[in-house]
This record gives sequence, C-alpha cells and structure tokens, in this order.
Amino acid sequence: MDAAAEEDGEGARGGNADAQRNEPVDPAEVESWVKGRILGTGGFGTVTLWKQKTTGQVIALKKCRWGSDQLMSEKQKQRWEKEVEIMLRLSHPCVVSCMPVPEELQENLVTSLPMLCMECCRKGDLRRVLSQPGNCCGLPEPMVRSLVGDIASAVEYLHGNRIIHRDLKPENIVLQDLDGLIVYKLIDLGYAKELDQSSACTSFVGTVQYLAPELFLSRKYSCTVDYWSLGLVTHEAITGVRPFLPNLSPAHWMPYVEKKSSSDICIFQDAQGEVQYSHILFRQNHISRPLEHWMEEWLRLLLEWDPLKRGRHPGSGDVAVFPLLKDMLTRKVLRVFCLPECRWLYYEVESPLPSVEDIQGYVERDMGIPIPLQLLLLPEGSTPDSRKGVMQLWAPPEEEEWYVFIYDLSLVGKGKGKEKELPVLRPSVPPMVEEMLKDPKMSKERNLQKRTWAQAVFLAQSEDRLFHTMLTGLKALVMELERKREKLLHEVEKVSIELACLESRNDLFQESLALDLRKHGDNTALLRRLGSPHVVTQWRKSGEVVQGKVFVLGARVRAVEVQVDAIIKQSLTILQAPLLRLHDAETLTGFPKRSPLAHPQQPSCQITDLDRTGEVDKTAFVDMALAWLLKTKDNQLKQNRVDGGKQKRKLTCVVEAEGAYDALRHRVREGGCGIGSEKENLEMVRIIYHMFKRRDLLHKDFFSFLMDGLEARGEVVRLGNPLVNALGDMQTIGQDLLQCQIQRQNDIWTIVSTPMMGSVGGAWMDGESLLPWESLPHESLLSLASRMEHGLKDSSVVVQENTELRCRMQETWNQVLKDQREIRKEQEEWDLNLQSLGAK
Repeated sequence: MDAAAEEDGEGARGGNADAQRNEPVDPAEVESWVKGRILGTGGFGTVTLWKQKTTGQVIALKKCRWGSDQLMSEKQKQRWEKEVEIMLRLSHPCVVSCMPVPEELQENLVTSLPMLCMECCRKGDLRRVLSQPGNCCGLPEPMVRSLVGDIASAVEYLHGNRIIHRDLKPENIVLQDLDGLIVYKLIDLGYAKELDQSSACTSFVGTVQYLAPELFLSRKYSCTVDYWSLGLVTHEAITGVRPFLPNLSPAHWMPYVEKKSSSDICIFQDAQGEVQYSHILFRQNHISRPLEHWMEEWLRLLLEWDPLKRGRHPGSGDVAVFPLLKDMLTRKVLRVFCLPECRWLYYEVESPLPSVEDIQGYVERDMGIPIPLQLLLLPEGSTPDSRKGVMQLWAPPEEEEWYVFIYDLSLVGKGKGKEKELPVLRPSVPPMVEEMLKDPKMSKERNLQKRTWAQAVFLAQSEDRLFHTMLTGLKALVMELERKREKLLHEVEKVSIELACLESRNDLFQESLALDLRKHGDNTALLRRLGSPHVVTQWRKSGEVVQGKVFVLGARVRAVEVQVDAIIKQSLTILQAPLLRLHDAETLTGFPKRSPLAHPQQPSCQITDLDRTGEVDKTAFVDMALAWLLKTKDNQLKQNRVDGGKQKRKLTCVVEAEGAYDALRHRVREGGCGIGSEKENLEMVRIIYHMFKRRDLLHKDFFSFLMDGLEARGEVVRLGNPLVNALGDMQTIGQDLLQCQIQRQNDIWTIVSTPMMGSVGGAWMDGESLLPWESLPHESLLSLASRMEHGLKDSSVVVQENTELRCRMQETWNQVLKDQREIRKEQEEWDLNLQSLGAK
C-alpha cells in the first residue's frame, strides 16, 4: 500500500467497497487539524492526509478501517501492532519516517488498532515515475544513481536491524523533495509479512512479479529475497522493463528463469517471438557505458537463482551487494564529446590521477586524433588550466550536460565553401525499429509492438540528446572564438599604440639628429680640428639603420592589421550565422522557412557588426540561439519536468513519439494482448521519417557552422603570433633607438668639453699637462682666449639645444609610459571581465 505517497490526480487504491460504505466518516476538522483526501487504501488500512492549520505540518495517517478488525485474525492484529512498533523504532533517511500520532487525532479518531503517523511524500511513488511515457526505456542516469543508492542503503539498514522487507517494488518506493533534492524512501515494511498466510495470493495480486522465487514457491528464505526484488527494480529503472519475460505471469516465466546461468540478467522474446537469454542490459537505456557495465556486474549478484549464492562474492562468499554498489557509485568518470565525429567517450579517473595530457592520449588512442590537433574546451568555452589537475575536467553525474569537448583540428582547411568536406553522421537505429521502418504494415503481438514503439521513443530521445549536446559544443566553440577575437583585438590595439609610440620616438630622434648634423655643418672647421668627422658619420649611419627598421616593422604591422580586420568581420558573421541559418532551415523543432525579421516575437538582444574597438556580449549568441531553437510555443517545443530532475526541454519529435507510445499503451490496456492492426505502425513511422528529414538539414547546417568556427579560430590564433613577434621587435628597436640617442649625447658632451681642456700646437692635453700660463707668449694667450671664447659660445648653444631636445624626449617618454600603464590597466580589467563571464 502506498502509505506515505501523495499522488496528485489519483484516487484511492483497492479496498473493500462494503467496508468503505459502512465505515464511519472521520470529521473534516479535529481541533487544529484539517482532514485532506485519502492517499491510499489496502486490505485492512486507509491512509489519509491531515494538515495542521497553525504550523502547516502535513502528515499521512494510516489507521485500520472500520470493521476490518472483525475480519483480521489475532495473528494479523499482532502483526499490525508490530508494524507500528517497528516503524516508530526505525530512523533512516531512506525509510519513511514515523512519529507519534498527534494527541488531538489520537483522542478523536475512532479506531480499534494503533494508528501510524508518517511523513507525507508529495512526489508520488516510483511506479508513477516509471509509467511516464518518457521513461519507457528507463530513467536518466542521475535518477538511477540516486534511486539505487537510496534504496540499497535502506535495505542494508533494515537487514542490519534484522528486518526483511519482502515486498520491495516500485509501488513501495516513494519520492520526497527535500529542498530540491529528491530522496527515495521505502514504505510499507509490515505489509509483506502476510506472505506466509493463506491469503498471500489475494493480498499481492499484481505484485508477485517482484517476489523472489523461494517466496513464490513457498520455500525457506532469508534476507536475500530483498536482493532479488532490488535487482528487478533496478533493471526496470534502467531499461523500463522487468528483466524476465515481463509479458508473462510468474508461473510461466519461472521455469525459464530457473534454467538461466549465473551470468544471465535478462530473458526476453526477440522479434520472432523466440526466448533469448542475455548477460547484458538492453542498449536502449539512458546511463553511461561505464555505469552500464558496472550495473551488469552488480545485477548478476542480485539475480542469482540460488539464494545461498545470491548477493555474495563468487570467490570469498562474503556479502558483496552493498560494498560493490558503494564502490560503483563513488567512482569518477570523465565525459568527453568529440566533434565533429559526435561521439561520446568515458574515462574513469582512478588513483593515481591521470593528467590532462593522459586524457588526450586516451582520445588519440580511441579516436585517432593526434594530441597537437586536439582542441579541449570546457562547456563554458574555456581551455583547461595547465596548472590544475585532471579533476577540472570532471563534474558530478547530476550535471548531465557537462562534457569536455574535443574538436578535431585536422579537418580544418579541407575544402572551402561548397567544396568543404562535411562529416556524415548516421543515426543508430534499434533493430526492432529498423524492421518496422522497412515494413510498416507488419503485424506484431502487442507486447512486441509496444517494445518496438518504446525503442522508437528512445531513438527520438537519443536524437534530442545529441542535438542539445551539439548545441552545447557549438556554444563552447563560439565562446572560445569570442575570447580569442577579443584577445586579438587587444593585441592589435596594443601593437598599434606601441608602434605609434615607437614612430614618435623615432621621429623625435631623427629630428634631433638632423639638428645635430646641421649644427655640425655650421661649425665644420672647428669640429674637424677637434677630430669629430668619424663620429658624425656614425650618427648618420645609425640613424638610417633605425629608420629602416621602424619602416619595415610598421609595414609588417599594418599588413597584419588588414588581415585582422578581415578575420574580425568573418568572426562576427559566424557569431550571427546560427540565428539566421538555423532559423531558415527546418530544424527538429519544426521552424518554418521564413526570415527572422518577420517573426512576431523577436529576441530583445541583438548582435550587430562592431568595429575593432567595440564590445560584444559573450553570451549573446548562446541566448539568442537558444531563444530561436528552443521556442516554448506549443506546436514547436514542449517542456517536461521529470520527477527528481530539473526543467528539460524536449523537441517536437520526442513529444510526438511519447504521445503515440502512450496512446498505444492505453489501447493495449483496453484491448488486451493480441495482434496489432496493420496501419498502427504508420503513425510512429511518420514521426521517425520526419525526424530524419529534419535531422539531415540540421546536421548539415551545424557541421558547416562548426567548420567555419574552427577555421576562424585557427586564423585568429595564427594572426596572434606575428603580433606577439612585432611587440618583441618593437622593444628591440626601441632599445636600439635609445642606445643611439645615448651614444650621440655622449659624443656631443665629449666634443663640448674638449675646448675647455686646452691644446697646444693642435695636440690635446689633459689639465695636469698644461704649460703654466706665464710660460706662454702674450700673442698665444690672446689667440687661445679668443678660441676658447668662441668655443664656449658654440658649446653653450649646442648644450642649450640638446637640453631642449632632451626635455622634449623626456616628455614623450613619460607620455609613452603613461599610455602603457593605461593599456595594462585596461588589459587587467578585460581579463577580470572574461573570468567573471567564464564563471557564469
């Protein structure tokens, strides 16, 4: 009995109609408690919702129905009381919690046996979740992990308290929402104890499918009966169906199960109706390959026919069910998606932890993509940090959309325009669906037809998953392209400023050099006597060399700027292309072929052509693409909230396939088993056909955009190298220019100081070797004084002019330093903005 689950829109289950008519009606209010609706009924009990008006507390109250105690034996009454006692004693997060009955209800409600007060789980039971058409091939991996982990933990706790549940089934597993976290809980611990009574068959009509063979055959049993039931529930949660001939009754499938080997975990009928044994899970499921492999190993322990071997390690004989599961669920797996091959890869992260390069080596081994030609991107479009370890590539299993994207750069440049070689991605069609597509009018038994349609739903869901993963990969690439584009723009701006500063310094240097050469020409006779002609020649030569270097460097930088302008325009076109191209083509969401400008609901944000100094919102493309691709219009896109999951968008093909499957399931219930009509399959075939038609158009457009994006990124990266080299050359030329200026200044000061040192007969002498003034003739003194006076005047003029030039150069240099500081400050601000956007 679903004792603690509130299932919206569903009435009470089961019960004796006469007893319900004769049962006194509980009052609508008991002091501060208000009675709600009946949540469920069983053979002897009723579960009712009660709410406390003051605190808002909600409870599920289970009490014996009026008159039922007259039908119960003394042993059954003792077991009822024992169940209440056990439930009040247990305390585990995955077992429905019980508490004392509120005093007001205890005193005012009529009952002959103890009442059981339980927490109310508002998310319903597991059967309700499994019955959703979207789960016809199993639950998503995060739900499977949470479900199996919670229920196994509860069973281990019960066994530790020497309690066997004996009625483990989806109806006895309820979902509780704890602040957004879904917890799976066991209920009805005492209900299965009726199995050894003569009324067991009637009490468990519809649930014997989950009983262990020894219980069904009335043999001795132990806690391993719960292992068997846990295995059946786990298999159904993963694949959507029970493992052993689910269309047959236990009396019919039990002989087949008894013959299976220890490695077999599934028995099914193939398309021809032949019974087949399998040691693996159906491939039509939603869990990753590593978890699938581990679950197959675990299910072999749970579904062992021999109860003495069930759940035990084959070698040691120790109970291995719970330790093995805990180990499986704690293993870390990296999820990799390769583009444009669109292939998922999974790598377990074991100790010692591999490096990022090791993961790339695994990809090279599995995909044949050399490491230098691999581009690794995280979902937000950033590249892994070389300073961090491999765990930066890992995300918890509940983050379903987290993948490490690896792009094959070897395909870049293979053809241009219409000649571009685009990958061809063929769908993986399940065998039964492929047979239906070949012969839509083939009649099948209802159970086989139902399974075929379930696989068709899985095919549509797989295409939906592929579509969203590709979109996330394109988003990551566009974010990477935008980062590279902005970095390139900053490099160009920085190089342009540095080049302008260098050219200004060179102009000032050439101007001062020209002035010095002109002054030298005005004093040629004097300076020639001082021995400076060879110095002037060196000035002129060094000036010509520096001038040539600056000219060549400027030509190089301007040529790169022209290429940068072209690639920036191309990248902006790529940023805008998905909105127009994906909207013009028929996508899986069924967009009509019309201009986006004519659409009645335009997105509020727009991407416009920007110049090299403009800014662009890095997430604008993603937001707008999602706005176009995932429109929440009834005829284009449906939204579905899976119990325990987050909001998930479904494409139209998925919604249509699930709806068709649900309608078929209702027809099977109403008409029973038999042969389906010849025209029934045409509906599902039409859905799959239109999905494939739109899929081809969409994938062609996606791959074309992907290749354009990779090529644009390659060009952006390529153009960054000459800019970096240009910056290095600018620093070198700047140092050369500075050295030339310093050398010329030193030469000038040497020349200026020479006349003050004196000379005799044209020979240079230092101060200590000068002849005494009185030893010189008077005429010589007058001549020397005259020459010194003229030399001092000329030197003063040269010194003044050079001082002015030095001041002007100092002002220019200070301005250059100021500009560089501003550039560095802007660069730091851009880096911070990029980091914050990446974190978002």
